[in-house]
Amino acid sequence: MAKLNMVGKVIGRLVVLSPFNTSKPGRHWKCRCECGFETIQSTSKLNEAVKKGKNIGCKCAREASILKAAKAAVQILRKHGLNHSKLHWMYDNMMKRCYRPETNRYERYGGRGIGVCQEWSDDRSAFYTWALEQGWEVGLSIDRIDVDGDYTPTNCRFIPIERQASNTSRNRYLEWNGKRQTVSDWARELGVRPQALQHRVDRGWNLHRMFTQPFRRIHQ
Repeated sequence: MAKLNMVGKVIGRLVVLSPFNTSKPGRHWKCRCECGFETIQSTSKLNEAVKKGKNIGCKCAREASILKAAKAAVQILRKHGLNHSKLHWMYDNMMKRCYRPETNRYERYGGRGIGVCQEWSDDRSAFYTWALEQGWEVGLSIDRIDVDGDYTPTNCRFIPIERQASNTSRNRYLEWNGKRQTVSDWARELGVRPQALQHRVDRGWNLHRMFTQPFRRIHQ
């Protein structure tokens, strides 16, 4: 079988310079990006880029993609007179609570495995476009239909900010021994702080353990 030769091929932002010496020749290649940075790429990754038409490169390719998405997002906001709007703030906060552990509410989102779909996380403008198509306006807040699901176009909607307080994980319903009520109502019935019961919910305790393991009681 003839040896694979990719030298001289231009793939995305890269030009293949030479094979990269490894224990398995032909598996990796030394490439130079348009920006002048040299990088090592695998044969499989280069072939995938050719097949899917990816604009592969060094780290500058991702930076260029992010810049392009950011510019598109700004244009969308300007078109609708929303530059530096609450929609911009909404997107930033959605990303922070899912991916930045230092954020106050991270435990209730990213800490529970909740994330943002790739379409939105990769491209801010895609989120803006979806939001405007859904009729977003000032005074509306993003809400997940399934409070345990990710932020996705099919699991999100907009509701008045004042309604969102009644649709958070802290007010989710729990059913135990044939009775169904909110975390707050169960906490009152059990004589414990709502935060104590919610902590068990957030940690994924099963219902039996959640309701049978003793709490620290509230002192009257």
